[in-house]
Amino acid sequence: MRFKRAFTLVEMIISVSLLGLVFIFATNLLDLGARAIGTSSKEYDVQSGARLAASTAINKIRYSKTIFTIPKSSFRPDNLSVNWDYFGVEDVVLEDGSPASQIVQYTWNTTNKVHDKTVLVQPRSDIQYDLSFKKEFSIDAEGKLSESKLMSYNVVSHVKSADQSAPDYKGYVEIHGEAVANNALQVIEGTTDVDVATAIAYRNEDKPLSFVAHIAMILDNSGSMTDRMGSTTREAAMKYAAEEMINKIAAYDNIAISLIPFSYSANNPGSFFRPSLEGANLKNQIRNLTMDGPTNTGDAIRRAYYQLLEQGKRVAPAIPANYVILVVDGDTTACTVSPAWTEDKLRTEGPPTEANHYLGDGDIKDPKNFIMTYIYADGSAPWFYIPYYSVPGVKYESQIAGDGVYQLSFTDTYVTKTGNMMRGFAKPYIVALSENVSTHGLNTIVDAMDAPPESVFRADDAEALENAFEEIRDLILQDFWFLNGPQI
Repeated sequence: MRFKRAFTLVEMIISVSLLGLVFIFATNLLDLGARAIGTSSKEYDVQSGARLAASTAINKIRYSKTIFTIPKSSFRPDNLSVNWDYFGVEDVVLEDGSPASQIVQYTWNTTNKVHDKTVLVQPRSDIQYDLSFKKEFSIDAEGKLSESKLMSYNVVSHVKSADQSAPDYKGYVEIHGEAVANNALQVIEGTTDVDVATAIAYRNEDKPLSFVAHIAMILDNSGSMTDRMGSTTREAAMKYAAEEMINKIAAYDNIAISLIPFSYSANNPGSFFRPSLEGANLKNQIRNLTMDGPTNTGDAIRRAYYQLLEQGKRVAPAIPANYVILVVDGDTTACTVSPAWTEDKLRTEGPPTEANHYLGDGDIKDPKNFIMTYIYADGSAPWFYIPYYSVPGVKYESQIAGDGVYQLSFTDTYVTKTGNMMRGFAKPYIVALSENVSTHGLNTIVDAMDAPPESVFRADDAEALENAFEEIRDLILQDFWFLNGPQI
Protein backbone atom coordinates (compact mmCIF):
# COMPACT_ATOMS: atom_id res chain seq x y z
CA MET A 1 0.00 0.00 0.00
CA ARG A 2 2.95 2.27 0.71
CA PHE A 3 3.97 2.24 -3.01
CA LYS A 4 0.41 2.78 -4.45
CA ARG A 5 -0.41 6.19 -3.02
CA ALA A 6 -2.95 8.51 -4.99
CA PHE A 7 -2.91 12.30 -5.42
CA THR A 8 -3.86 14.24 -2.41
CA LEU A 9 -6.68 16.80 -2.52
CA VAL A 10 -4.21 19.65 -2.30
CA GLU A 11 -2.29 18.32 -5.30
CA MET A 12 -5.52 18.02 -7.27
CA ILE A 13 -6.53 21.59 -6.52
CA ILE A 14 -3.11 22.88 -7.53
CA SER A 15 -3.18 20.85 -10.75
CA VAL A 16 -6.66 22.05 -11.72
CA SER A 17 -5.69 25.67 -10.96
CA LEU A 18 -2.60 25.44 -13.13
CA LEU A 19 -4.59 23.89 -15.96
CA GLY A 20 -7.17 26.69 -15.65
CA LEU A 21 -4.49 29.35 -15.91
CA VAL A 22 -3.03 27.67 -18.96
CA PHE A 23 -6.50 27.45 -20.55
CA ILE A 24 -7.24 31.11 -19.85
CA PHE A 25 -3.89 32.16 -21.27
CA ALA A 26 -4.42 30.05 -24.38
CA THR A 27 -7.95 31.38 -24.85
CA ASN A 28 -6.78 35.00 -24.54
CA LEU A 29 -3.97 34.31 -26.94
CA LEU A 30 -6.37 32.81 -29.47
CA ASP A 31 -8.83 35.70 -28.99
CA LEU A 32 -6.04 38.24 -29.43
CA GLY A 33 -4.97 36.52 -32.60
CA ALA A 34 -8.53 36.41 -33.90
CA ARG A 35 -9.03 40.08 -33.12
CA ALA A 36 -5.75 40.93 -34.80
CA ILE A 37 -6.81 39.00 -37.86
CA GLY A 38 -10.22 40.74 -37.80
CA THR A 39 -8.62 44.16 -37.41
CA SER A 40 -6.21 43.47 -40.23
CA SER A 41 -9.10 42.29 -42.39
CA LYS A 42 -11.09 45.45 -41.60
CA GLU A 43 -8.06 47.65 -42.23
CA TYR A 44 -7.52 45.89 -45.52
CA ASP A 45 -11.17 46.34 -46.51
CA VAL A 46 -11.14 50.01 -45.52
CA GLN A 47 -7.93 50.80 -47.31
CA SER A 48 -8.60 48.71 -50.41
CA GLY A 49 -12.12 50.16 -50.72
CA ALA A 50 -10.80 53.71 -50.52
CA ARG A 51 -8.02 52.98 -53.01
CA LEU A 52 -10.44 51.34 -55.45
CA ALA A 53 -12.83 54.31 -55.23
CA ALA A 54 -9.99 56.78 -55.80
CA SER A 55 -8.53 54.93 -58.78
CA THR A 56 -11.98 54.54 -60.37
CA ALA A 57 -12.64 58.26 -59.90
CA ILE A 58 -9.34 59.13 -61.59
CA ASN A 59 -10.09 56.90 -64.58
CA LYS A 60 -13.62 58.18 -65.06
CA ILE A 61 -12.50 61.81 -64.89
CA ARG A 62 -9.52 61.36 -67.19
CA TYR A 63 -11.11 59.39 -70.00
CA SER A 64 -14.76 60.48 -70.20
CA LYS A 65 -15.95 62.82 -72.95
CA THR A 66 -18.61 64.55 -70.85
CA ILE A 67 -18.85 64.75 -67.05
CA PHE A 68 -21.60 66.09 -64.78
CA THR A 69 -21.41 66.15 -61.00
CA ILE A 70 -24.52 64.71 -59.35
CA PRO A 71 -25.74 65.96 -55.94
CA LYS A 72 -26.42 63.54 -53.12
CA SER A 73 -30.15 64.25 -53.20
CA SER A 74 -30.39 63.11 -56.83
CA PHE A 75 -28.16 60.04 -56.98
CA ARG A 76 -30.48 57.05 -56.69
CA PRO A 77 -31.37 54.06 -58.90
CA ASP A 78 -34.77 55.44 -59.93
CA ASN A 79 -33.31 58.75 -61.14
CA LEU A 80 -30.79 57.63 -63.77
CA SER A 81 -30.87 58.98 -67.33
CA VAL A 82 -30.60 56.88 -70.46
CA ASN A 83 -27.24 56.85 -72.27
CA TRP A 84 -25.40 58.03 -69.15
CA ASP A 85 -23.06 56.01 -66.91
CA TYR A 86 -22.70 56.77 -63.19
CA PHE A 87 -20.15 56.31 -60.44
CA GLY A 88 -20.68 57.26 -56.82
CA VAL A 89 -21.59 56.32 -53.28
CA GLU A 90 -25.11 55.43 -52.21
CA ASP A 91 -26.71 54.65 -48.86
CA VAL A 92 -28.21 51.20 -48.26
CA VAL A 93 -29.85 49.27 -45.43
CA LEU A 94 -28.45 45.83 -44.57
CA GLU A 95 -30.55 42.75 -43.81
CA ASP A 96 -30.21 43.34 -40.08
CA GLY A 97 -31.62 46.84 -40.52
CA SER A 98 -28.33 48.67 -39.96
CA PRO A 99 -27.44 51.57 -42.28
CA ALA A 100 -24.40 51.29 -44.52
CA SER A 101 -22.97 52.68 -47.73
CA GLN A 102 -21.57 51.18 -50.89
CA ILE A 103 -19.64 52.47 -53.88
CA VAL A 104 -21.36 51.59 -57.12
CA GLN A 105 -21.15 51.97 -60.86
CA TYR A 106 -24.15 52.07 -63.19
CA THR A 107 -23.40 51.33 -66.85
CA TRP A 108 -25.96 51.95 -69.56
CA ASN A 109 -26.69 48.74 -71.45
CA THR A 110 -27.36 49.75 -75.05
CA THR A 111 -28.85 46.35 -75.87
CA ASN A 112 -31.28 45.93 -72.99
CA LYS A 113 -31.82 49.68 -72.49
CA VAL A 114 -31.24 49.46 -68.75
CA HIS A 115 -28.49 50.39 -66.31
CA ASP A 116 -26.32 47.48 -65.21
CA LYS A 117 -25.27 47.87 -61.58
CA THR A 118 -21.86 46.88 -60.26
CA VAL A 119 -21.04 47.19 -56.56
CA LEU A 120 -17.36 48.09 -56.49
CA VAL A 121 -17.10 48.33 -52.69
CA GLN A 122 -19.45 46.13 -50.68
CA PRO A 123 -21.42 47.61 -47.76
CA ARG A 124 -20.47 46.77 -44.17
CA SER A 125 -22.23 47.72 -40.98
CA ASP A 126 -18.94 48.80 -39.38
CA ILE A 127 -17.64 50.95 -42.26
CA GLN A 128 -19.14 54.09 -43.76
CA TYR A 129 -17.88 55.55 -47.07
CA ASP A 130 -18.04 59.18 -48.18
CA LEU A 131 -17.25 60.24 -51.74
CA SER A 132 -17.38 63.78 -53.13
CA PHE A 133 -16.49 65.58 -56.34
CA LYS A 134 -15.91 69.23 -57.18
CA LYS A 135 -14.95 71.09 -60.31
CA GLU A 136 -11.94 73.33 -59.77
CA PHE A 137 -11.43 76.72 -61.39
CA SER A 138 -8.17 78.51 -62.12
CA ILE A 139 -7.22 82.17 -62.30
CA ASP A 140 -5.03 83.38 -65.15
CA ALA A 141 -2.24 85.96 -64.96
CA GLU A 142 -4.73 88.81 -65.46
CA GLY A 143 -6.87 87.63 -62.56
CA LYS A 144 -9.66 86.31 -64.78
CA LEU A 145 -11.41 83.01 -64.31
CA SER A 146 -10.07 80.64 -66.92
CA GLU A 147 -11.36 77.44 -68.48
CA SER A 148 -10.62 74.42 -66.35
CA LYS A 149 -11.22 70.71 -66.71
CA LEU A 150 -9.70 69.95 -63.34
CA MET A 151 -11.82 67.99 -60.88
CA SER A 152 -11.03 67.17 -57.29
CA TYR A 153 -12.27 64.07 -55.52
CA ASN A 154 -12.33 63.09 -51.87
CA VAL A 155 -12.74 59.54 -50.51
CA VAL A 156 -13.17 59.00 -46.77
CA SER A 157 -13.63 55.65 -45.03
CA HIS A 158 -15.16 55.83 -41.56
CA VAL A 159 -14.88 52.98 -39.05
CA LYS A 160 -17.58 52.39 -36.44
CA SER A 161 -16.35 53.41 -33.03
CA ALA A 162 -16.30 50.87 -30.16
CA ASP A 163 -16.49 53.70 -27.61
CA GLN A 164 -20.15 54.28 -26.81
CA SER A 165 -19.44 57.85 -25.70
CA ALA A 166 -17.66 58.69 -28.97
CA PRO A 167 -19.28 59.53 -32.32
CA ASP A 168 -20.70 56.55 -34.17
CA TYR A 169 -18.01 56.67 -36.83
CA LYS A 170 -14.51 58.10 -36.96
CA GLY A 171 -12.42 58.92 -40.00
CA TYR A 172 -9.93 56.20 -40.74
CA VAL A 173 -8.67 56.54 -44.30
CA GLU A 174 -8.91 59.68 -46.44
CA ILE A 175 -7.70 60.02 -50.01
CA HIS A 176 -7.87 63.42 -51.66
CA GLY A 177 -6.68 64.12 -55.17
CA GLU A 178 -7.27 65.88 -58.46
CA ALA A 179 -7.52 64.69 -62.03
CA VAL A 180 -7.69 66.54 -65.33
CA ALA A 181 -10.50 65.59 -67.70
CA ASN A 182 -8.23 65.71 -70.73
CA ASN A 183 -10.72 64.08 -73.09
CA ALA A 184 -13.82 65.87 -71.85
CA LEU A 185 -15.73 68.21 -74.10
CA GLN A 186 -17.34 69.70 -71.02
CA VAL A 187 -17.20 69.38 -67.25
CA ILE A 188 -20.37 70.73 -65.65
CA GLU A 189 -20.98 71.23 -61.94
CA GLY A 190 -24.52 71.80 -60.72
CA THR A 191 -24.22 71.18 -57.01
CA THR A 192 -24.15 73.54 -54.05
CA ASP A 193 -22.27 73.69 -50.77
CA VAL A 194 -25.37 72.27 -49.09
CA ASP A 195 -26.11 69.49 -51.57
CA VAL A 196 -22.63 68.27 -52.46
CA ALA A 197 -21.76 65.98 -55.36
CA THR A 198 -21.45 62.38 -54.25
CA ALA A 199 -21.46 60.95 -57.78
CA ILE A 200 -20.61 61.76 -61.36
CA ALA A 201 -22.49 61.03 -64.57
CA TYR A 202 -20.30 60.57 -67.63
CA ARG A 203 -20.29 59.54 -71.26
CA ASN A 204 -17.49 58.04 -73.28
CA GLU A 205 -18.86 58.91 -76.71
CA ASP A 206 -19.34 62.33 -78.26
CA LYS A 207 -22.78 63.74 -77.67
CA PRO A 208 -24.54 64.14 -81.02
CA LEU A 209 -26.31 67.26 -79.79
CA SER A 210 -25.61 69.64 -76.93
CA PHE A 211 -27.67 72.40 -75.39
CA VAL A 212 -26.44 75.84 -74.46
CA ALA A 213 -28.36 78.40 -72.43
CA HIS A 214 -28.58 81.95 -73.78
CA ILE A 215 -29.93 84.58 -71.39
CA ALA A 216 -31.00 88.04 -72.52
CA MET A 217 -30.84 90.09 -69.32
CA ILE A 218 -32.99 93.18 -69.94
CA LEU A 219 -32.27 95.87 -67.34
CA ASP A 220 -34.33 99.04 -66.89
CA ASN A 221 -32.10 102.07 -67.42
CA SER A 222 -34.76 104.79 -67.11
CA GLY A 223 -34.45 107.91 -64.99
CA SER A 224 -36.77 106.62 -62.25
CA MET A 225 -34.21 103.91 -61.42
CA THR A 226 -32.43 106.52 -59.28
CA ASP A 227 -35.43 106.65 -56.92
CA ARG A 228 -35.04 105.25 -53.42
CA MET A 229 -36.08 101.73 -52.56
CA GLY A 230 -35.74 101.27 -48.81
CA SER A 231 -32.16 101.93 -47.73
CA THR A 232 -30.79 102.02 -51.28
CA THR A 233 -31.79 103.02 -54.80
CA ARG A 234 -33.46 100.85 -57.41
CA GLU A 235 -30.36 101.25 -59.55
CA ALA A 236 -27.98 100.01 -56.83
CA ALA A 237 -30.25 97.11 -55.89
CA MET A 238 -30.59 95.98 -59.50
CA LYS A 239 -26.86 96.22 -60.20
CA TYR A 240 -26.01 94.20 -57.10
CA ALA A 241 -28.56 91.48 -57.85
CA ALA A 242 -27.44 91.26 -61.50
CA GLU A 243 -23.77 90.95 -60.51
CA GLU A 244 -24.63 88.19 -58.04
CA MET A 245 -26.46 86.38 -60.83
CA ILE A 246 -23.26 86.57 -62.92
CA ASN A 247 -21.15 85.25 -60.04
CA LYS A 248 -23.40 82.28 -59.33
CA ILE A 249 -23.80 81.24 -62.95
CA ALA A 250 -20.03 81.34 -63.49
CA ALA A 251 -19.77 77.65 -62.57
CA TYR A 252 -21.52 76.69 -65.81
CA ASP A 253 -19.55 76.63 -69.03
CA ASN A 254 -22.48 76.44 -71.45
CA ILE A 255 -24.34 79.56 -70.36
CA ALA A 256 -23.93 82.95 -72.08
CA ILE A 257 -25.54 86.29 -71.18
CA SER A 258 -26.28 89.40 -73.20
CA LEU A 259 -27.02 92.59 -71.23
CA ILE A 260 -29.70 94.78 -72.79
CA PRO A 261 -30.18 98.06 -70.91
CA PHE A 262 -33.10 100.21 -72.07
CA SER A 263 -34.72 103.59 -71.53
CA TYR A 264 -35.46 105.72 -74.63
CA SER A 265 -34.47 102.67 -76.62
CA ALA A 266 -32.41 99.50 -76.29
CA ASN A 267 -29.68 100.61 -78.68
CA ASN A 268 -26.25 98.96 -78.42
CA PRO A 269 -27.16 95.72 -76.64
CA GLY A 270 -24.24 93.81 -75.20
CA SER A 271 -22.67 90.83 -76.93
CA PHE A 272 -23.09 87.39 -75.41
CA PHE A 273 -20.41 86.53 -72.87
CA ARG A 274 -19.96 83.41 -70.77
CA PRO A 275 -19.87 84.22 -67.05
CA SER A 276 -17.51 81.27 -66.56
CA LEU A 277 -14.81 83.05 -68.58
CA GLU A 278 -15.93 86.64 -69.10
CA GLY A 279 -17.83 87.47 -65.95
CA ALA A 280 -15.67 90.53 -65.29
CA ASN A 281 -16.72 91.99 -68.64
CA LEU A 282 -20.40 91.49 -67.88
CA LYS A 283 -20.09 92.98 -64.40
CA ASN A 284 -18.25 96.02 -65.76
CA GLN A 285 -21.11 96.61 -68.19
CA ILE A 286 -23.56 96.49 -65.30
CA ARG A 287 -21.51 98.89 -63.16
CA ASN A 288 -21.20 101.41 -66.00
CA LEU A 289 -24.94 101.71 -66.61
CA THR A 290 -26.36 105.23 -66.22
CA MET A 291 -30.03 105.98 -65.61
CA ASP A 292 -31.92 108.45 -67.83
CA GLY A 293 -35.06 108.79 -69.91
CA PRO A 294 -38.46 107.11 -70.30
CA THR A 295 -39.32 103.39 -70.32
CA ASN A 296 -39.45 101.79 -73.78
CA THR A 297 -39.99 98.18 -72.71
CA GLY A 298 -41.12 97.06 -76.16
CA ASP A 299 -37.85 98.14 -77.75
CA ALA A 300 -35.89 96.11 -75.19
CA ILE A 301 -37.95 93.01 -75.98
CA ARG A 302 -37.41 93.64 -79.71
CA ARG A 303 -33.63 93.82 -79.34
CA ALA A 304 -33.54 90.79 -77.03
CA TYR A 305 -35.38 88.73 -79.64
CA TYR A 306 -32.88 89.46 -82.39
CA GLN A 307 -29.92 89.06 -80.04
CA LEU A 308 -31.09 85.55 -79.13
CA LEU A 309 -31.93 84.73 -82.74
CA GLU A 310 -28.48 85.65 -84.05
CA GLN A 311 -26.63 84.02 -81.16
CA GLY A 312 -28.51 80.78 -81.80
CA LYS A 313 -27.18 80.73 -85.36
CA ARG A 314 -23.61 81.15 -84.14
CA VAL A 315 -23.59 78.06 -81.90
CA ALA A 316 -24.97 75.55 -84.41
CA PRO A 317 -25.14 72.56 -84.29
CA ALA A 318 -25.64 73.05 -80.55
CA ILE A 319 -29.26 73.68 -79.57
CA PRO A 320 -29.85 76.97 -77.73
CA ALA A 321 -32.25 77.21 -74.82
CA ASN A 322 -33.33 80.85 -74.77
CA TYR A 323 -34.26 82.84 -71.66
CA VAL A 324 -35.28 86.43 -70.99
CA ILE A 325 -34.91 88.14 -67.62
CA LEU A 326 -36.75 91.48 -67.77
CA VAL A 327 -36.39 93.95 -64.89
CA VAL A 328 -38.60 97.03 -65.14
CA ASP A 329 -39.42 99.70 -62.54
CA GLY A 330 -42.39 101.40 -64.20
CA ASP A 331 -45.03 101.21 -66.89
CA THR A 332 -44.15 101.46 -70.57
CA THR A 333 -44.17 105.15 -71.49
CA ALA A 334 -42.60 105.08 -74.97
CA CYS A 335 -42.51 102.95 -78.10
CA THR A 336 -40.48 102.70 -81.30
CA VAL A 337 -42.05 103.72 -84.60
CA SER A 338 -41.02 103.63 -88.26
CA PRO A 339 -40.59 105.67 -90.29
CA ALA A 340 -39.45 108.47 -88.02
CA TRP A 341 -42.30 110.51 -86.60
CA THR A 342 -42.12 114.25 -87.10
CA GLU A 343 -43.75 117.17 -85.34
CA ASP A 344 -45.86 117.88 -88.39
CA LYS A 345 -47.04 114.26 -88.57
CA LEU A 346 -47.88 114.37 -84.89
CA ARG A 347 -49.84 117.60 -85.39
CA THR A 348 -51.72 116.45 -88.47
CA GLU A 349 -52.07 112.71 -87.98
CA GLY A 350 -52.06 112.37 -84.23
CA PRO A 351 -50.17 109.71 -82.27
CA PRO A 352 -48.74 106.58 -83.87
CA THR A 353 -50.87 103.49 -84.27
CA GLU A 354 -50.06 99.79 -84.45
CA ALA A 355 -49.30 100.19 -88.14
CA ASN A 356 -46.37 102.44 -87.25
CA HIS A 357 -44.64 100.14 -84.78
CA TYR A 358 -41.09 99.13 -85.67
CA LEU A 359 -40.43 95.39 -85.30
CA GLY A 360 -37.22 94.99 -87.27
CA ASP A 361 -33.66 94.51 -86.04
CA GLY A 362 -30.94 97.01 -85.31
CA ASP A 363 -30.45 100.29 -83.50
CA ILE A 364 -32.82 103.18 -84.10
CA LYS A 365 -31.88 106.64 -85.30
CA ASP A 366 -31.23 109.47 -82.81
CA PRO A 367 -32.54 107.53 -79.83
CA LYS A 368 -32.85 110.57 -77.57
CA ASN A 369 -34.93 112.59 -80.02
CA PHE A 370 -38.18 111.85 -78.27
CA ILE A 371 -41.50 113.09 -79.66
CA MET A 372 -43.61 113.53 -76.56
CA THR A 373 -47.39 113.22 -76.79
CA TYR A 374 -49.90 113.93 -74.05
CA ILE A 375 -53.56 113.22 -73.51
CA TYR A 376 -55.43 115.65 -71.32
CA ALA A 377 -57.53 113.95 -68.72
CA ASP A 378 -60.57 116.06 -69.65
CA GLY A 379 -60.04 115.36 -73.36
CA SER A 380 -60.12 119.07 -74.22
CA ALA A 381 -56.93 118.92 -76.27
CA PRO A 382 -56.42 115.29 -77.16
CA TRP A 383 -52.91 115.56 -78.62
CA PHE A 384 -50.15 118.08 -78.78
CA TYR A 385 -46.43 117.78 -79.37
CA ILE A 386 -43.35 118.77 -77.42
CA PRO A 387 -39.94 117.81 -78.82
CA TYR A 388 -37.63 116.51 -76.15
CA TYR A 389 -34.94 118.99 -77.15
CA SER A 390 -36.70 122.25 -77.90
CA VAL A 391 -34.72 124.57 -80.16
CA PRO A 392 -36.60 127.43 -81.84
CA GLY A 393 -36.98 126.99 -85.57
CA VAL A 394 -35.77 123.37 -85.56
CA LYS A 395 -38.09 120.61 -86.73
CA TYR A 396 -37.56 117.29 -85.01
CA GLU A 397 -38.16 113.74 -86.08
CA SER A 398 -37.81 110.65 -83.99
CA GLN A 399 -38.44 106.93 -83.87
CA ILE A 400 -39.41 107.25 -80.20
CA ALA A 401 -42.89 108.39 -79.31
CA GLY A 402 -44.88 108.50 -76.10
CA ASP A 403 -45.48 110.83 -73.21
CA GLY A 404 -42.71 109.67 -70.90
CA VAL A 405 -45.13 109.45 -67.98
CA TYR A 406 -48.10 107.21 -68.74
CA GLN A 407 -48.68 103.95 -70.50
CA LEU A 408 -50.74 104.82 -73.58
CA SER A 409 -52.64 102.64 -76.00
CA PHE A 410 -49.91 102.64 -78.65
CA THR A 411 -47.15 101.90 -76.12
CA ASP A 412 -49.31 99.07 -74.79
CA THR A 413 -49.76 97.50 -78.19
CA TYR A 414 -46.04 97.83 -78.96
CA VAL A 415 -45.20 95.69 -75.90
CA THR A 416 -47.88 93.21 -77.00
CA LYS A 417 -46.45 92.90 -80.53
CA THR A 418 -42.79 92.58 -79.49
CA GLY A 419 -43.72 90.25 -76.64
CA ASN A 420 -45.56 87.98 -79.06
CA MET A 421 -42.29 87.58 -80.98
CA MET A 422 -40.90 85.85 -77.89
CA ARG A 423 -43.76 83.37 -77.46
CA GLY A 424 -42.41 79.85 -77.80
CA PHE A 425 -38.97 81.26 -78.61
CA ALA A 426 -37.66 82.19 -75.16
CA LYS A 427 -38.72 81.44 -71.62
CA PRO A 428 -39.51 84.74 -69.86
CA TYR A 429 -38.87 85.84 -66.29
CA ILE A 430 -40.32 89.23 -65.37
CA VAL A 431 -39.44 91.30 -62.31
CA ALA A 432 -41.47 94.40 -61.42
CA LEU A 433 -39.03 96.46 -59.40
CA SER A 434 -41.42 98.92 -57.76
CA GLU A 435 -45.05 99.75 -57.14
CA ASN A 436 -44.79 102.12 -60.12
CA VAL A 437 -45.38 99.06 -62.30
CA SER A 438 -49.17 99.00 -62.31
CA THR A 439 -51.14 95.80 -62.43
CA HIS A 440 -52.21 96.69 -65.94
CA GLY A 441 -48.64 97.49 -66.98
CA LEU A 442 -47.28 94.23 -65.58
CA ASN A 443 -50.10 92.16 -67.05
CA THR A 444 -49.46 93.67 -70.47
CA ILE A 445 -45.91 92.30 -70.43
CA VAL A 446 -46.89 88.99 -68.83
CA ASP A 447 -49.70 88.33 -71.31
CA ALA A 448 -47.61 89.38 -74.31
CA MET A 449 -44.75 87.01 -73.46
CA ASP A 450 -47.05 84.28 -72.08
CA ALA A 451 -45.15 84.17 -68.80
CA PRO A 452 -46.46 81.61 -66.27
CA PRO A 453 -47.23 82.85 -62.72
CA GLU A 454 -44.09 81.23 -61.26
CA SER A 455 -41.98 83.33 -63.64
CA VAL A 456 -43.38 86.70 -62.48
CA PHE A 457 -42.01 88.54 -59.44
CA ARG A 458 -42.75 91.76 -57.60
CA ALA A 459 -39.76 93.15 -55.71
CA ASP A 460 -40.41 96.26 -53.65
CA ASP A 461 -37.06 96.18 -51.83
CA ALA A 462 -33.50 95.02 -52.36
CA GLU A 463 -33.91 91.76 -50.47
CA ALA A 464 -36.97 90.78 -52.49
CA LEU A 465 -35.06 91.55 -55.69
CA GLU A 466 -32.13 89.36 -54.63
CA ASN A 467 -34.53 86.54 -53.77
CA ALA A 468 -36.23 86.90 -57.15
CA PHE A 469 -32.91 86.68 -59.01
CA GLU A 470 -31.89 83.69 -56.90
CA GLU A 471 -35.11 81.87 -57.74
CA ILE A 472 -34.80 82.73 -61.42
CA ARG A 473 -31.25 81.40 -61.44
CA ASP A 474 -32.37 78.12 -59.86
CA LEU A 475 -35.24 77.72 -62.34
CA ILE A 476 -32.95 78.31 -65.32
CA LEU A 477 -30.36 75.88 -64.02
CA GLN A 478 -32.99 73.22 -63.45
CA ASP A 479 -34.01 73.57 -67.09
CA PHE A 480 -30.41 73.59 -68.22
CA TRP A 481 -29.60 70.39 -66.36
CA PHE A 482 -32.65 68.70 -67.81
CA LEU A 483 -31.75 69.70 -71.37
CA ASN A 484 -28.01 69.34 -71.37
CA GLY A 485 -27.22 66.56 -68.98
CA PRO A 486 -28.43 63.65 -66.92
CA GLN A 487 -31.61 63.94 -64.91
CA ILE A 488 -31.12 65.64 -61.57
